[in-house]
Amino acid sequence: MPLREPFAGEPPAEVPLARAPLVRVLAQIRFPTIAAIGEPSGIVPFQEQIRVSYPIGDQESIQHFAFNLATAESAKPQSDVIWRFESVDRAWRVSLSRNFLALETKRYTSRKDFIERMTALIDAVERNFNPQVTLRVGLRYIDRIEDEAIQHLHDLIKSDFLGAQRSFGDAVRHVWTDAQLNTEEGALITARWGSLPPNATTDPNVLEPAKDKSWVLDLDMFTTEQGEFKVAKLAPQLEAFAKRIYAVFRYMVTDKFLEYYGSR
Repeated sequence: MPLREPFAGEPPAEVPLARAPLVRVLAQIRFPTIAAIGEPSGIVPFQEQIRVSYPIGDQESIQHFAFNLATAESAKPQSDVIWRFESVDRAWRVSLSRNFLALETKRYTSRKDFIERMTALIDAVERNFNPQVTLRVGLRYIDRIEDEAIQHLHDLIKSDFLGAQRSFGDAVRHVWTDAQLNTEEGALITARWGSLPPNATTDPNVLEPAKDKSWVLDLDMFTTEQGEFKVAKLAPQLEAFAKRIYAVFRYMVTDKFLEYYGSR
């Protein structure tokens, strides 16, 4: 059977929100390992290309253990380097390792701005390292309703997506839904949503705990099909992902949500 809206068809026009409850937007592209990215000398041309926008640079070492299942040898510690580059206000962060490029922000302004920034980074990686191949392409938007807005949750989110919260009301401390959804683009969306108690998170890497009760909508669209690492391919793919995620978001929220958060 053909997919129905919001997983197929033309997405709705983007409605800017003056006080959008987006807490983080993240794009990541994985590619086969490139050893040169792990070397300080290898990263210089890439850094120079992006340094005007992301002048604050740092190096992070990640320790992990490698097991040899064939020989049952003991785990050996290994180290990977992740290069971090941030904007002056630290609202935007670029991460580059030997096998992935990522961009994340807590200060999202528009789809156009985010895609343009990610496109510039893809261009920098393509020019300086030419990965040729992508192994995973993903885009993730995380919204959180909190503070006074949590009292109006039933007005802001369509009742179909409130589940136990609709039935049990204030008795709900923690309820969480996790679904994987097909799209006409051939990619998948992992959709997670629900209420979290104070000081709780479902993913500490991207979602900081809130001091009070909150309701979170986490939409992650991705493909693991091998593709071409080229700006001409990846820029429109990410834009299509952003539009599809937005279609799902709009399907779940009400018109009052748009009004509450300052549609203009």
